[in-house]
Amino acid sequence: MSNVYSKYQIENGVIVANDKDVNLIFEDIDKISSKALEYYFSKNPNIESVSFPDLEIIEDNGLNYAFLDCTNITSVSFPELTTVEENGLNYAFKNCTNISGSISFPKLTTIGDFGLYGIFQESTGITSISFPELLTVGDYGLSGFAGSSKANFTTISFPKLVSLGEDALYCGFRYSTLLTSISFPELTTIGDASLYYLCEDCTNLTSISFPKVTTIGKNGLAYGFTGCTNLSGSINFSKLTDIGYRGLEGAFPNITGITSVNLSKLKTVGQYGLQSAFSGCSGITSSIDFTELETVEEYGMKNAFISCSGITSVSFPKLKSLGSSAMRQIFSGANISGIVNFPKLTTIQNDSLYNAFSGCTGITELHFRADSESTIKSHRNYSMKFGASNATIYYDLGLIYVDIVPNISDCTIYLNDQVTASPFLVDPDVTNTYYVYKDDYCLYKGTKTATIENENQTLTENITMSSTGKSTTLNVTVPTLTDVSSTILTVDYIVDGITFKTETRSVNTNTTQTFTTIKVPNNTQLTYKIRSDNYETVLNTITPSDNTIDITLQTINAKFIELSYPFTSNSSYLNNLIDDNNFTIFDNTKTPASCIVSGSKSYKVSNGFSTGYIKFKTPNTLVEDYLRVTVVCTCYAENYSDYGIVFINTSGTLPSSNSLILTGAGQIDSTYGEILYQGYNNQSTTFKTVTSSTLTPNTDYYLCFFYRKDSYVNSNWDRLAIQSIKFPVTES
Repeated sequence: MSNVYSKYQIENGVIVANDKDVNLIFEDIDKISSKALEYYFSKNPNIESVSFPDLEIIEDNGLNYAFLDCTNITSVSFPELTTVEENGLNYAFKNCTNISGSISFPKLTTIGDFGLYGIFQESTGITSISFPELLTVGDYGLSGFAGSSKANFTTISFPKLVSLGEDALYCGFRYSTLLTSISFPELTTIGDASLYYLCEDCTNLTSISFPKVTTIGKNGLAYGFTGCTNLSGSINFSKLTDIGYRGLEGAFPNITGITSVNLSKLKTVGQYGLQSAFSGCSGITSSIDFTELETVEEYGMKNAFISCSGITSVSFPKLKSLGSSAMRQIFSGANISGIVNFPKLTTIQNDSLYNAFSGCTGITELHFRADSESTIKSHRNYSMKFGASNATIYYDLGLIYVDIVPNISDCTIYLNDQVTASPFLVDPDVTNTYYVYKDDYCLYKGTKTATIENENQTLTENITMSSTGKSTTLNVTVPTLTDVSSTILTVDYIVDGITFKTETRSVNTNTTQTFTTIKVPNNTQLTYKIRSDNYETVLNTITPSDNTIDITLQTINAKFIELSYPFTSNSSYLNNLIDDNNFTIFDNTKTPASCIVSGSKSYKVSNGFSTGYIKFKTPNTLVEDYLRVTVVCTCYAENYSDYGIVFINTSGTLPSSNSLILTGAGQIDSTYGEILYQGYNNQSTTFKTVTSSTLTPNTDYYLCFFYRKDSYVNSNWDRLAIQSIKFPVTES
């Protein structure tokens, strides 16, 4: 065949090019060594096609600029190529303006740093590129791949690509105005600037896919699809967990064809990570789910969804930390309505929520943790409710109020392994077990995780108790006991460690006693213990008989209510405080109703003593943090004869003279209860914070005060001063 460079000439170990050669076919070459053909065929006007049918490896700089400015080349082929090392095909076919049609690298798996950098720059006739086996691309490996405002790619496929290095596809398909789709179905990691400006102004691009991407590095996909005005449908980042610095900044602005965004696994957003990412995407009509989001650094989501008027709801169930301006104007101009909740948010930096919900007039409630109240209120945009002008801001106490009401009388209710009177308080998101017993029946055993989606509202559940079960009759043989002819025998019946029935009787020894038939739901293990003054058995397991018994079908009405303040319809649940001493109780719009008592209350007397108390009731909860009283107080006294004491008891007992509070040894008399504070010979006005021990649930208590003035030295400062009191059932 004439004009075919099929059996290439070698002179002095170097391939010789003939200017008249048109079709170059490099047979039997499986590797091109470092710099072997660097610039070798550049500016050759006669070459029309290039083929390396056996080539597998191109070492560093092997074909670097090899065919630069060969303007008559129309086709290239690398059917066996697997590896391109650093700069291996760097600008290899730059300005080969007549290359056209489809380009495929069917076996290429690895591209090193700058491996195919700008390889087809200005090759405007190429319509499709495929890399069916490509796995990894090094730094700048495919960067500037086309680099022309006239690029004519229509489809690009990377079906097996897993990892991209830094700037790997930087400006890779920029200005490819005929490109319609691009897919990365296996890609998991987008490195720093890997896809920076990837498809800017690809005005005919309609679909993209990143279904397995978990991490986007610094500038990873920043401005990647700016100007892609025909992009439509869902943007799916369903596996994405981490976005680095500017990772998706400005990636999809003003693309109105986007209808939904999936970021449901996203955990962390770095600085500017999602800034303006979807600004102006008014076609998004679904809710935005940030189920796993925990941390957003400064400016991380500023303007992220600004002017997205179709967004109607959003959730942040795990969000803990917001940096400065992290969500500034994030949903400004959206149509979010109803309740927006931040149940875990504790770190809130300057302007982190500045106008976050500007124009969202349908938002009725914004919820934050009670222990974040002071931080929220210090936010300069707080008075504007972060833009949600019609919202009420609530502070959640972190407790679930549970009220179990069986529709039959004389039931015993257990929470976990303790008998309790409903209602009671439990921690949210903790699974508890509830039991209901009546007579010989274990009517109900069930678990429930107390989680409320709609804050400060009631969730009512009908719990159906067992309608069938099994029974057993317990026969107990009383042994012969030395020197005893009879004994008091007690049988405890136990389910899951809870003694729900006890039966006691006087019996003769060496007899067999038949006890009550016990009825339990199916698949329930029943144990018992026998005890008397003379002996005690270990736990024994009863296997209920197979006969089915009828247990009357009943229903339990269970309410689960998240407590927040200011209270609306649920304020009665905490109205325990009796204000006998004219302390100032804050209005409901400021603090939990009847929970926090404040104002400067002083006990002062010129000679003698002054005393008083406040009565309150502890909540019905096993959570210790909500069973303590905290008092901020001080006693200003001239000498040891003048002192002030704060103590707590269940009787309301107060001293009746200025000496009874002391024992004969001069110590505080503990019969008055738990002493929280005592001060004497104190000439400092510094207040001290004191906290009680854990109190008994569901019990009336008295917080008592006593001030004694017995010296002849008088001062206007002498007094027991109470600055504030925090009763149980306040924020943790």
